[in-house]
Amino acid sequence: MKKVSSEWIKEKNCEILDPDGWDRRNYDYSFNKEKITCEEFERRLVLSTIQCDGELCVLKRGNYEKESYC
Repeated sequence: MKKVSSEWIKEKNCEILDPDGWDRRNYDYSFNKEKITCEEFERRLVLSTIQCDGELCVLKRGNYEKESYC
């Protein structure tokens, strides 16, 4: 299933502080209009600085402390 990132983030208990995983030159399209899979959303999330449950989180690609969100 594909959704826009602004929909995927509502399903996660996270806030994106620095969206390094999204296209900064066209962020509005990249985050609010481009439909992507959960796996692609997670890949982009891993490249970004996020806050989960009020704590700063750094996820490392291929080295998740928790199971995949997808």
